[in-house]
Amino acid sequence: MRQTKDEFNIGTQKLVKLSGDYKVFMGKLSLPYMVEKLRNAISDDKLNIIMFGDEIKNFGNGFCLSASYYIMKNTGGEEVWTLMSGPLHWWLVHKSSGKIFDITYDQWSRYDYSKGKIETRIGKSKLFTNEIQKQSMFLAKYSGLE
Repeated sequence: MRQTKDEFNIGTQKLVKLSGDYKVFMGKLSLPYMVEKLRNAISDDKLNIIMFGDEIKNFGNGFCLSASYYIMKNTGGEEVWTLMSGPLHWWLVHKSSGKIFDITYDQWSRYDYSKGKIETRIGKSKLFTNEIQKQSMFLAKYSGLE
């Protein structure tokens, strides 16, 4: 069942508040600010049409990897985060706390993070890495972060 925009916005506010608890490198933007901007962008039907050719089916679908990658690269990189992948999903694990940070957590009613593995293709597969960099930069520009 698709969540409502109001439910998604409530999830965004919870995630923004939670993101303030993570100890990360703060460059020009804070993690809570990035989360709010990225989540606002991924809930926009126009962005979904541009990226996927269709309106939103479920908020966050298709953006877990690009949003997680952008956050990782701009808040300390691989020294701070581990990028994880599982069946049809990507998220971050904060290295010093071990906590999961999933910017698109609410696209699933439940997700079994125990099935996750460290995403090893970043940096090893030029095609994969270039595509993710391109998507994350597009998402960041669309959201006003770049």
